[in-house]
Amino acid sequence: MASGSIRERKTKKGTSYQLTIEAGVDPITGERIRQYKTFKGTRKQAEKELSRLIQEMENGTCVTQASPVSLTNWMKQWLELYCINIEGTTRHNYDVIIRNHIEPFHIGKLPLKSLRNTHIQEWVNALVDMNLRAKTIRNSFICLKSALSKAVTLKMISY
Repeated sequence: MASGSIRERKTKKGTSYQLTIEAGVDPITGERIRQYKTFKGTRKQAEKELSRLIQEMENGTCVTQASPVSLTNWMKQWLELYCINIEGTTRHNYDVIIRNHIEPFHIGKLPLKSLRNTHIQEWVNALVDMNLRAKTIRNSFICLKSALSKAVTLKMISY
């Protein structure tokens, strides 16, 4: 259950409010997740905005700001934490995909929350340019898609 608080901040430009939303615990680091938002208006309006943000969080329509983990690091953690019930060969193949087809590329260094569809398409194009077999590219994409789907479930990214 999300909770929040409001802190009044007086500056030369006037009064604003810092809204703090507690969103639980980061599944990767174990640290509390907090979102901050500065709001200008009256205290009553700030209270309404805080209620709206908490409601979004509880409905699952708000993305929490988890740690700025890179795609490569997320995929390694995903493999270690969430792929414990897969076959040994599949697990080995995913590890090889992460090491050989994700980590060395630009996409692997990007923060997870900065990843866009164009980055994924550029990565697929780079794999094609390497003359990899279609099945290898498809398996790499499936591995990436599975890891990103789990990140969506954990609300680390929106889609």
